[in-house]
Amino acid sequence: MDKDIRILFITLSQRGIPDNYPPYGAMAVITSLHRAGYKNTFLYNMDVLRPSREDAIDYILSFNPDVLAISSPVSTGYENCKFFSLEIKRRLPDITVILGGNLAASAEIILRKTGVDFCVLGEGEKVCSQILDRYFPHKSKKDMYDIKGLAFLDDDKLVVTGYAEQIPKEAIFDVEWDILDSISVRHYFPRLGKLNQNTLPFRYFFHNYHDNPESIPIDRLNKTIGVISCSKGCICRCTYCHRFVKGIRIIPPEIVMERIKELITRFDVGTLFISDECFGVIPQWLQKFCELIKPLDLLWKVGGMRVDSVTPELIEIMKDAGCRTIIYGMESGSEKILKIMEKRVPLEENYNAVQWTLNAGLHTIVQLVIGMPGETPETIRETKKFLSDLIKITSKKSQNPREISINFAQALPGTPLYEYARSIGKIGQTLEDEEQYLLTISDRDAADSATTINFTGYPRLTLLSWPLLLISCVNYSYIRLFGLDHYFKWIFNGKQPPNLLCLVQTFLRTGKLGLFDRYPVAVYKARSLLWIVSLVRVARKEGLIKSLCLFKEFLLFHIKRPFKKKIFPWEYRSLRKIVEEDVDHPYLGSPEMVALRRGR
Repeated sequence: MDKDIRILFITLSQRGIPDNYPPYGAMAVITSLHRAGYKNTFLYNMDVLRPSREDAIDYILSFNPDVLAISSPVSTGYENCKFFSLEIKRRLPDITVILGGNLAASAEIILRKTGVDFCVLGEGEKVCSQILDRYFPHKSKKDMYDIKGLAFLDDDKLVVTGYAEQIPKEAIFDVEWDILDSISVRHYFPRLGKLNQNTLPFRYFFHNYHDNPESIPIDRLNKTIGVISCSKGCICRCTYCHRFVKGIRIIPPEIVMERIKELITRFDVGTLFISDECFGVIPQWLQKFCELIKPLDLLWKVGGMRVDSVTPELIEIMKDAGCRTIIYGMESGSEKILKIMEKRVPLEENYNAVQWTLNAGLHTIVQLVIGMPGETPETIRETKKFLSDLIKITSKKSQNPREISINFAQALPGTPLYEYARSIGKIGQTLEDEEQYLLTISDRDAADSATTINFTGYPRLTLLSWPLLLISCVNYSYIRLFGLDHYFKWIFNGKQPPNLLCLVQTFLRTGKLGLFDRYPVAVYKARSLLWIVSLVRVARKEGLIKSLCLFKEFLLFHIKRPFKKKIFPWEYRSLRKIVEEDVDHPYLGSPEMVALRRGR
């Protein structure tokens, strides 16, 4: 078997700035190919390098690969995938294009509308070498039917062979760091001391530096920040979350430590981001992890932990081992919406996790997802009360009141939310309609107000005003508890708040009103008019005609509201069950795609 095939992996640029999470998926597949004998396999990290499209095409053509492997961890990379696959295919007609990552949940669209030849469904470590072993001797797709984890077209027939077999937990994220170029290394391992001290990555480790800046050790600032994962997957299946892996596999703590030690040795790591979806879900594993990491003298932050995985005792153990921040996916302060999301956690656990974390002196940020089906002014009021109560129960002046993350529910392929959107006509049911939606959300994140689907049954201006309402309520609750001076200290970093003239100048220059920062009490008292702020933002961003259409929708809704029936017709339970039990003809389309549409 000829293994001198030239293979080039590319990462697609996503949104405005490069991700700080290394491309572990692509790196793991490249590592596995190297070990299988495919030594001419390389990574072109476009997400970090940010070349122009012309420069990227020139680089790929000069490399002249036999295989172009596109890594797209999220479905918002569709437009980039389509452009590069078609353009390279046009210039190099004999090239084989393989796509991996969650974008492959839209396999039929990818295969029929782009230049991709094979979609890898699930983990690609085994699948990619099988593709090369089987396909390249004769380039016959007839030899590919028994390879698990593939979707491809054979004489225009869609073939889906199921999900790839999962690799052992010990092999997850086992990567060769020499795969990265020097620019990528500097990006993924920045010096802590070179970060702006007002940015979140810095505050994850020194969240109370305002009160005691001398407490930051100089030797710690000279170290770099590393990123590592200790597990893959989650014990839960939230109805808005698209995943290509089933269940959860947790890497043995001894193996994690060896990998951390390699980061320390190679990249001078002194602080660590742990980027798990579901960190520490097994208490015994967590205690062993803390026991092993403590002697390494690292400060570390957990990027994803369930609120029902912590106790005051476990948090203290984590703190003693160097943990400084724990981020939880709380998502909502409404029990009804938590049921729709299938979070499988009572609201009380959200309160407990925040209180225990802050009382232990650690840092956290409340993360919310709003706008799910069934979201109403009532459920938003419940979330507002939840946020206000968190400030009251913690009584911590060291927590910035504005450190909350609010995103809209983004419908992504492979989720019940996406299928619900198709069932109610928010996303069309033809391939052309679905592709248009994927193009619309390309390079957009879940906070993007222009592309988010309104699932609520309330006017779009109402939906867009809800994040403003929640922020205004948080500000007001904080001020009532700690006073305006302390609020300004956090928001303006101890500087004098801007006057009205400065706010007007800023608005004319950037479109940002600044009223929330400078006049939080007045904004709170006028919170029923926040839809006007949303209207102004839409007019500035999307044009006058769009804003007038939304204003008309808003007026007509409130005129007709007394005569409307129940806006959300279902009972509050898992959206997955609503789609499968109450929606007529769920998962419409090719029968081969049903498994991908259901998700994992």
